[in-house]
Amino acid sequence: MRTHLFLFGGGPPFTPNLRTRFATLTNDGPVAILYVPRTGKDWTSYSSIYTKPLEEDGISSFVHLPLSDAPTDEQLSQLQQCQGIIISGGETE
Repeated sequence: MRTHLFLFGGGPPFTPNLRTRFATLTNDGPVAILYVPRTGKDWTSYSSIYTKPLEEDGISSFVHLPLSDAPTDEQLSQLQQCQGIIISGGETE
C-alpha cells in the first residue's frame, strides 16, 4: 500500500490542486476529520471548511472524531476504515 502525507498550515487544509489530488488518493473516502474539542465551540458549524471543498471533488463520506488521549475502540475502528485523515488545527491552546 502506498502512503501519502500532506502537511499544510495557515488556513483551510488544501490548495485547489492538492485538494483534488488528496480526493483522488482517497478513492472517494471515507475521510476522517480529527479535531480538538473546545468548550463553548460547536465543531459542526466549523467542519464545512473541510468538507465542502472535498465534496466538490467527490468525497461524500466523513467521520468526525475528537482528538483524545483515550480513544474508544469504536473510534479506532472508524479511523481504521478511513482512506484519508485531516487533523484540524486552529488556535487550539
